[in-house]
Amino acid sequence: MHKEVGLTRKDVDSVPESGRADDACSVIADKKYVQKQLAEVSDEQLFKAVKSLCDDPELPTRKDAIMYIVWMVALSIKEEII
Repeated sequence: MHKEVGLTRKDVDSVPESGRADDACSVIADKKYVQKQLAEVSDEQLFKAVKSLCDDPELPTRKDAIMYIVWMVALSIKEEII
C-alpha cells in the first residue's frame, strides 16, 4: 500500500505514545475523512500492508486494520514533531 494517510493534529494528539491506544484509534478509524482516504484500498491490500508492518497483528475486520494504520501514522507524526 503506497498511500500517505493524513491525520488531523487533534487526532494525532489523542493517540497515546505508550499503553493501549485502541479507544483513540477506534474513534479515529470511524471518522469519515480517514475512511475516505482508504476507500480505494481493498481489504486484502490493507491487511497485507498491516501484516508487513506489524508482528502478527490480529485483524478480524477492516476497522482493526485501519486502527493499526492510524496508530502507526500517529506515532510516526509524533516522532517527527519531537
